[in-house]
Amino acid sequence: MEKFSVISLSILAVLVILGIVFWIITIKRGKEGRPVTTNYRALFMMGVIFTGAGVTLSLSTDNPGFYGMAMMGITYFIIGLANRDKWQDASRK
Repeated sequence: MEKFSVISLSILAVLVILGIVFWIITIKRGKEGRPVTTNYRALFMMGVIFTGAGVTLSLSTDNPGFYGMAMMGITYFIIGLANRDKWQDASRK
């Protein structure tokens, strides 16, 4: 039981540190006047990759936990596809 609590606290500490880092980055970008934008094309591509990898890993290892990765990929895929009109063209940058 003690091992579980150490692992849980370690994961929680990492998540808190990452949250603080992302919060600082967002505040810094806001002060510079650069808006935080989402690259929906990248989300679409990540969705395709995560879905394929999650299904493949789940079926090949008989581990249903990888279906969570596939569901995350489907979510990214849907978000990217729903915002297709906001895709950023790489040649314009």
